[in-house]
Amino acid sequence: MIVEIVLSIIGIALGVAGFQFCSWKAGKPNDTPEPRMVPWRLLSFIPVVFSLLIVAHLMNLAGFETGPGKSPFRF
Repeated sequence: MIVEIVLSIIGIALGVAGFQFCSWKAGKPNDTPEPRMVPWRLLSFIPVVFSLLIVAHLMNLAGFETGPGKSPFRF
């Protein structure tokens, strides 16, 4: 249990670092007249989604049940 929490926190830290790296690369000025080959602004959403999934995993480890059947906004 403790190992899963530690690995989840490390995963969140890696997701935040990945987001900051992508944001840094997207904010750098383009020195060449060619367009950028990597869409850094679009790629910055991948670490954010990864981190949010790990936060949901941590909530499940803490005892809160998440998922489609456990939503308070059921219709």
